[in-house]
Amino acid sequence: MQTISPIFATTLFCFCAASCLAQQQPQVEIASVSLSQNDPDSEFGHALGTFGAAGTALDVYVKLPGQTILSINSKQSAVILSCDDGGELPLREQYDGVYNLQINSEDKSKASVQLGSENLPGKKATKLSLSGALVLVVGKDLTTDTVDLKVAKNSKVKLGLIDATVMVRGDRGGDDFGDPNGQTIELNASRPFDSLASIEFLDGSGKVIESYPQGSGSWGGINGETTHSVNYQVESVAKSFKVRVSYFGKTENVKLPIDKKFGMGL
Repeated sequence: MQTISPIFATTLFCFCAASCLAQQQPQVEIASVSLSQNDPDSEFGHALGTFGAAGTALDVYVKLPGQTILSINSKQSAVILSCDDGGELPLREQYDGVYNLQINSEDKSKASVQLGSENLPGKKATKLSLSGALVLVVGKDLTTDTVDLKVAKNSKVKLGLIDATVMVRGDRGGDDFGDPNGQTIELNASRPFDSLASIEFLDGSGKVIESYPQGSGSWGGINGETTHSVNYQVESVAKSFKVRVSYFGKTENVKLPIDKKFGMGL
């Protein structure tokens, strides 16, 4: 019988414990860096030789083990992109702020944050740095409810924490040019839909009807309020459904400090 020394056993235990703890810690890495010269003939800031934007672009990989990432809190996030020659690269304003969050559809504990600047590093710069903090919103207390949804203009439906208004394609003066056996259902609300984990449309017998999201967006009104919208293609022409909605009963902010220095080519 082989005997393991107490010292070896303790060392092995500490190593395993440290390894497990490391796997549970949030992870932030610079995934990619892109530098693109400006096309002098472009009126829209396009890069020379490509259809993308000119300047400096970063892709920041984040992982929150055991968490479900829902969105980024742009108001509380604040990072500075700078060069080792002392110059700062102001962040570029994108469609929805300076941060573009892409969540991994297969593992929502992972995401990438895309950000950049219209400026390029100075000619004497050899390294870049990103400092500050990103604040991600994660979901807690997953709950599933079944509610009634009526496909009619301005009908109301409560989806977890969200009071939504139902619209159909024809409400905007057009036709529904999708599947003749299906329809597009639009849901509008005054708050983002990021607390929703999933939505399933059910027929009268409780069977799941094929459906899939068709996109989302938001826009501001003349009174300064924002309307958030999601669209679903539902393979049924029924005018009422049972909807099984899974949602997070609450959300929390997770602050990820960043202090990364890296070369132009990582």
